[in-house]
Amino acid sequence: MITIRLIISYITWHFGKGFQELFGLSKNLSWFGYHFFSIPLLFHTLIRPLFRIHESAPAGSGLNVQLFFENITINLIARIIGFFLRVCLILLGGVYQICILFLAPILLLGWLIMPIIPFVLIIIGIQMVF
Repeated sequence: MITIRLIISYITWHFGKGFQELFGLSKNLSWFGYHFFSIPLLFHTLIRPLFRIHESAPAGSGLNVQLFFENITINLIARIIGFFLRVCLILLGGVYQICILFLAPILLLGWLIMPIIPFVLIIIGIQMVF
């Protein structure tokens, strides 16, 4: 009697609360990736310099053409590096989201099939013995 009650309790949890929690887990993983890679912020700061590194002319240096072009070159390089780094992070975040998008339904389907697997394996084992 206790065994039957335990089995019924497990089945109700597995297909009820357990399935809901697994679905919530996939939503949380998607939310985590969106905020971990901070995709909106990366789009917003796409062409800003890397780590806010920029070069400026010292005060009172006057008009120095060589210093001016050095500063432009360094600032442009910092922006280009920042752009490529941010694009790589956006792409990595997109790949993560796509993986979650494709793996979550497979995981949910596996969760639904999982209680049937022991019975199938027992039947296969009995057939292999005889």
